[in-house]
Amino acid sequence: MLYRIKYLILIIILLYNCIYIVGCKIHPLYYYNKGDKEKINHIKVLISDSEIKKELSDSLEFILSNSLTKHSYILNVVISYNENEYIYNNYTEDFNQTGRIIIKAVYNIQKLPSKKTIYNGNTYITSLFNFSSKSFFKKRTIKNITKQSINELAENISLDAISFIQSID
Repeated sequence: MLYRIKYLILIIILLYNCIYIVGCKIHPLYYYNKGDKEKINHIKVLISDSEIKKELSDSLEFILSNSLTKHSYILNVVISYNENEYIYNNYTEDFNQTGRIIIKAVYNIQKLPSKKTIYNGNTYITSLFNFSSKSFFKKRTIKNITKQSINELAENISLDAISFIQSID
């Protein structure tokens, strides 16, 4: 009996607190937002065919997803990816090779609907890394360094594109 009374009192207190919070215009239980609809367009990304197209596209879409503009724009990106092993080191047995990854991007911004190019840019990322002669570790290291390089390249492109678009929009 005493347990039921305590349980009932706790439920009443909880309901009272919820009603009090909602009455004070505090909305912790659901999302509430007001805003203007002046900037509703996002930047569309088109990337040339490459072996890293999917990863770069995902990174750019994620970074540019919160950048809304007054007008519609297309970001065209042409990328080249180069990976090579270029140094052999006899002094260590585990990490005896050094590699280099170079990712270059040439991009332009077009304003829709005229598709007139309003900005041209380019950037590149060079990453050096050591890797083991063992095949699994080599592939894993190259994959991780490539992913980090792609994310850095996407940040560079998006910063350049967003700063230009905000200056004219």
